[in-house]
Amino acid sequence: MLGFAIGLAARLGLHAIGRALDHPDKAAGVAERVADVARAVTGQPPDADEGALTEALKADPAALAQVQTRLADVEAELAAEETARAALSLQAYQADLSNPDPWVRRLRPTFGYCFTWTWALWLNGFLVLAAYFLLFKPVQAAVAIPLMIELVKATGALWIGGLSIMGVYTGLRSWEKKGGQAPGPLGAIGRLLGGGK
Repeated sequence: MLGFAIGLAARLGLHAIGRALDHPDKAAGVAERVADVARAVTGQPPDADEGALTEALKADPAALAQVQTRLADVEAELAAEETARAALSLQAYQADLSNPDPWVRRLRPTFGYCFTWTWALWLNGFLVLAAYFLLFKPVQAAVAIPLMIELVKATGALWIGGLSIMGVYTGLRSWEKKGGQAPGPLGAIGRLLGGGK
């Protein structure tokens, strides 16, 4: 039913439904709601497939208009959910900005930018240096490249630590954006081991 729902949403200009159909967690449920509305309006049986629903709506323009009217409620509900999610993200962002401690207020972005730039400089520097030796000093490349690889291995723990911190910051930020308080370390481990979100 996903193809039917996408086509109908595009044809009727139902943007919130279209965005929900692009979301992997919601697509099946929203597509079934769209199909249920189409079945109810056209009088098709509950097991009617996409082809039957499409043909029924093509044959009766009034039914198509009625489907559009009924889907307006679904559209409004999905738009309200989007607005609520955006409001939660905005609240989390505003909480960061309104914190009186400048270190707390700028910790995540500062660390993220610094770490990203350091990672990019390190990686690009390594690649440029390796290309230089391979292209212009091939005899010395036999010695330089293994030394560079050893340097990367020696600093691996630094990058693993930095990436771990970035992962924790990103994960906690995701929990905050969902509207909840970020769990403590033991709560986070419990959720991860328990398969919870």
